[in-house]
Amino acid sequence: MKFSIGLKIAFGFFVVLFLLSAMGYFAYYSLNKNSFHTNKITEEIRKQILAGNLRFTVARTLMASNDYIISGDNKYINDFQNINATLNKYLSDFAQINLSQNEEDLFNEIKTDIDSIRSISQNIFTLNQPFVPDNVIQLMETIDYEYGERINKNTTRIFDGIADRIANLLNENEKLKSQQSKVIFNIISVGFLFSLVIILLTIHRITKPIKKLEKAASQIANGDYSIRLKVNTKDEISSLANSFSAMANSIEESYNKLMENKSFLETIYSTIPSGLLVVDETNKITVINNRMCDIFQMGENEISLDNIASRLNKNEENFRFSELLSNNKEIKNFECRLIDCNDQSKYLDLSLVPFVHNEKQNLLVIEDITYRKEAEIKLLQSLQQLEAVNLNKDKLLSIISHDLRSPFTALFGSLNMLQESYDEYSDEERKEFINIAQKVSTNLLSLINDLLEWSKVQNSRLVFNPTQNNLSELINRIVELYSLNTSLKNINLISECDESCKAYFDEDMIFTVIRNLISNAIKFTNKGGTIKINTAEKKDEIILSITDSGIGIPDQILKNLFSLSKEKQRNGTDSESGTGMGLLLCKELVDKNFGRIWVESKVNEGTTFFVSLPKNSIKQLLCA
Repeated sequence: MKFSIGLKIAFGFFVVLFLLSAMGYFAYYSLNKNSFHTNKITEEIRKQILAGNLRFTVARTLMASNDYIISGDNKYINDFQNINATLNKYLSDFAQINLSQNEEDLFNEIKTDIDSIRSISQNIFTLNQPFVPDNVIQLMETIDYEYGERINKNTTRIFDGIADRIANLLNENEKLKSQQSKVIFNIISVGFLFSLVIILLTIHRITKPIKKLEKAASQIANGDYSIRLKVNTKDEISSLANSFSAMANSIEESYNKLMENKSFLETIYSTIPSGLLVVDETNKITVINNRMCDIFQMGENEISLDNIASRLNKNEENFRFSELLSNNKEIKNFECRLIDCNDQSKYLDLSLVPFVHNEKQNLLVIEDITYRKEAEIKLLQSLQQLEAVNLNKDKLLSIISHDLRSPFTALFGSLNMLQESYDEYSDEERKEFINIAQKVSTNLLSLINDLLEWSKVQNSRLVFNPTQNNLSELINRIVELYSLNTSLKNINLISECDESCKAYFDEDMIFTVIRNLISNAIKFTNKGGTIKINTAEKKDEIILSITDSGIGIPDQILKNLFSLSKEKQRNGTDSESGTGMGLLLCKELVDKNFGRIWVESKVNEGTTFFVSLPKNSIKQLLCA
C-alpha cells in the first residue's frame, strides 16, 4: 500500500502532537499541584506573621500599663487604648483564618488572657495617685508574669507548629519537582526516538526528490533556465517536479522576451539627448542613462542623489533638490543651474514625474539648455542695453535741446543787440557783450567735447590703453592747468599726494576724470576757499580724494549725481554754468579703468570725491 506525502507528514505530526499533549497534560497537573502547595505555604506564612504581630502588640499593651504605673502620666492611658484598637484588629484577622483544633484552643486561651490584662489595666488606671506600692506591684506582676508569659508561650507554640508545617510543605514541593523532571525527560526521550524513526522512514521518499528540486531552483535563481527535472516517486513530489519543469520552460521564454524588450529600452534611453534617472522610495538610483552621467561629468558608479543635489544647490539659495523629490509632485520645465567639476555653470531644464511600479518612484528628466539659456541671456542683455541706450538717448536729446538752445539764444541775442545798436554802446558795454559771447561759446564747446567723449565710450570707440603711471605727476599737471582759475577766485588748491604713488590706468581717460573733478571743485567753492588733493595706498588699489570747502550737494541731487538728469545741473558760486555731462563721463571712464567713484557731501560744509584705481593687477584689467 502506497502512502501519499500528506499521510506521511500527517502521521509524523500526529505522533508529535500526541507527545506534546501528554507533556502538556502532565505539566498542567504538576502546575496545579505546585500551585496548591504554594497557596498552602503562603497561608501558613500569613499565620506566622499574624502570630508575631499578636505577640508584639500584647507586649506593647503591657509596656503601656507598666509605664503608667511607673510615671503616672495619663498619656499612657491613650497609648493603651490605641494599642488595644490595633490588638482587636489582629485578633479579628487571626479569628478568620483556618486553624487546627490545637491552634484554636491556644488562641482561645490567648483571648482570655488578653481580656484579663485589659481588665486589670483598667483597674490600675482607676487607682488614685499616689499609688500604694504593694498593691500596684502585685497587679503589675499578675499581668506581666502570669498572663503575659502565658500569652508568649501560647503564641510561640502556634508559631513553631506553623514553621514545622511550612518545612514539610517545602519538602513535598521539592519531591514533586524531582518527579516532574523525570517524567518530562522520559516523554522527551520517547518523542525524540519516534521523531528519529519518522525522519529515517521519510528521508528516502521525500528528502531526496526535494534536494533535486532545491538544486534545480538554485540553478534557475542563478540564471540557468534550461534545467528540467525527472522524478518517478508517483506521488505529489513527482507532480511538483513536472510542474517545476513546465514553469522553468515558461520562465525561459518570458526571460528571452524580457531581454529583447530590455535591449530595446536600453537602446532608446542610451541614445535619447536628455538625461534620465529613476529613484525609488529610499532615494536609491535604480535606472540612469549615459547622457545623465555626461551632464554631471561622473561615472555611473560615482553618481548619487547627494552629488546631484550638491551640484544643483551650489549657487541656488532658494532651490533644494531634495525638497523636489520629497514633495512627490509632478514638475515640468523647472530651470536650475549646475556647477560642473571645472566650476563652469550650466543651465538645466528639470522635469520630475512620480509614478508607481511595485512601489512609488520618481522619473527625473534633465536637459542641458545652456546654449539656449545663454542665447536668451544675451538677447535679454541686448534688450536691456537697447532700452538703456534709448533712455539715455531721450535724456541726452532733452539735455542737448535745452543746453544748446539756451546758450545759442543768449549768444544770438547779444550779437543781434551789438549789431543793431553798435554805435549806441560804449566800449565797455561792447566788451561786456563780447565777454558774454565768449563765455557762451566756451560752455558750448565744453558741452560738445563732453558729448563726443561720452559718445565714444558708449559706442566702444574710445581706445583703452592702461599702463603704469605716476598719479602725482598727472595731478600736478592738472593743478598747474587750473592755476589761473583758482587765482581768480582766490582758492587755495593744495596737492598732498605721495610723489611715488603709481597705479595702472589709461592716462588720457583719468586725466579727463581728474580735470572734471577739480573743475567742479573750483566751480562750487566760494572765493577764499580751499581744495585738497590726497592719495592713499591700500592692498590692491590707490584711493584718490578731492576735498573742497564749497557749498556741498543736496540729497536730492546727490542720488542722481552720476546719471543723466537735469535736476543735478546748477550754477557755481561765481555763476559758472555747467554741461551736466561731466560727472556722467567721469563715471564711465572710471568704470572703464576697473575703478570706482563715489562722493561724500554735506551742504554748506563741502564735498569729497573718491576715485579708486587698480594698483598692480594689470592682468585683471586686460582679461576681465
